[in-house]
Amino acid sequence: MEVKSIIMPRPKGHRYQYKYLGRTSKFTEEVVRKLEECAAVQASVSETCFYAGISRDTYYRWMEENRDLSDRLDDLRQKPFLKARQTIISRLDDVNVAFRFLEKMKPEEFPDILKIQLSGQINDGRTHTPQEDLDTIAKFHQELKDNITRRIINKAKQEEKI
Repeated sequence: MEVKSIIMPRPKGHRYQYKYLGRTSKFTEEVVRKLEECAAVQASVSETCFYAGISRDTYYRWMEENRDLSDRLDDLRQKPFLKARQTIISRLDDVNVAFRFLEKMKPEEFPDILKIQLSGQINDGRTHTPQEDLDTIAKFHQELKDNITRRIINKAKQEEKI
């Protein structure tokens, strides 16, 4: 790491002719651009500091001293979420994307899990269940299994596309 110093001449008559004023700040337009790039892709503070060539202490000090920069980086961190939303909305013509969108946005209307609520009296085994009811129950169970299988297959296909 290169350290630059500013040397300022002192008036004649002093014991030392030059005064050391410290090194120049790394707070440059290029470093700010790198910080913005990292914020826009959700990079961690460690990754950001590494890429910009600054320490974590420097990063946090700059964020405290420069509220405008801190606010700008916070805004840029929202960019991927906005892009993801735009992508989803642009693909709502696809029925699978549309259904997945509804499942996430309105889970009470479009649940991911089928909930069945039973009412009435439970057969205690002493009474005979008519064959017609047994056939209806068997048909319901088969349709339920088919529906679950179909949803699993559709979900797997959708995950392959994404």
